[in-house]
Amino acid sequence: MLIDKSHPEGKLGNFRHLGGILTDHGVTRENLSFRADDISSIDDEEAERLASLELSLVIDFRDLNETKTGRGPIANHVEDYLNLPLIESSGKSGQVLHKIFDDSFSAEDLGRWYFHLMSQVAPMVNQGLEAIAESNRPVVFHCAAGKDRTGIFAASMLSVLDAKKDQILDDFSKSQENMPKVLNRLMRLQPMFSEEAIMGAGALLRADREAMQTFLELAENEHGGLKSMLVDSGLSSKTIEKLRTTQIQNQ
Repeated sequence: MLIDKSHPEGKLGNFRHLGGILTDHGVTRENLSFRADDISSIDDEEAERLASLELSLVIDFRDLNETKTGRGPIANHVEDYLNLPLIESSGKSGQVLHKIFDDSFSAEDLGRWYFHLMSQVAPMVNQGLEAIAESNRPVVFHCAAGKDRTGIFAASMLSVLDAKKDQILDDFSKSQENMPKVLNRLMRLQPMFSEEAIMGAGALLRADREAMQTFLELAENEHGGLKSMLVDSGLSSKTIEKLRTTQIQNQ
C-alpha cells in the first residue's frame, strides 16, 4: 500500500457522508450522517469546514486513553458530544490490537474480531443509534482511522435501515481507498506507525471487503442478521422508525 505523503497534517483522510445508499425503504439522505477518522486532531481550518455542515453532535468511539488528548478545535463549534468507547485497549476486546503489525492477521480474522466485539458492545452501539435517531440535524461519528469502530457502527446503522448488503460492503470498501491518507495522518500523530511497520502490516491496517463480509455473515448465521443482533440487545422499534424517518428519503 502506498502512503499518501501529500495529505496535509490536520486534514481528515476518511471523511464521508452515508447518503445515497439504497435501502428497502428508499435512499439515505445526503449530508446528514457523516463518518470520519480522528476529528480531535484536525486543525482550525478543518474544524471550520466541518462546522459549515451544521453538525449538531459528535459521537466519539475512541477509548479513555485516546480521549485524554481532548476534543480539539471542533469543540469550539459543536457543543454536543457523546463518547462511546467501543474498544478498551487495556481490556479483553482490545487484546487483538497487539497484532496490528502482524502480517498473518487476515481479513477473515478481522471480520471475526468485529463480530466478537459487537457481541460485547451492541448496547453501546444502540446508544449511538438512539442519539442519531433523536437528532434532526447532521451528526458525525468517528474513531482513530474511521475504519474499524466507525465501520462497525456504520454497518449497524445501515443494517437497521435495511440497506442492501452490497451497499454496506461498498461503503466499508471506501475506507480502503482512503487508507493511504489515513496512514499518513497516523504516521504524523503516532510514532509507532512507521512506514516500515505499515508496509509489513496485516488486515488491521486495511479495510478489505472480506472483513466486513465475514462480520455480516457471522451475524446472519448466529443471530439472523446484524439488525436482529442489535434488537436482541435492546434496540427499540421506536428508534428504528425514527431512524427511517430522519435518514431515508422517498419512503
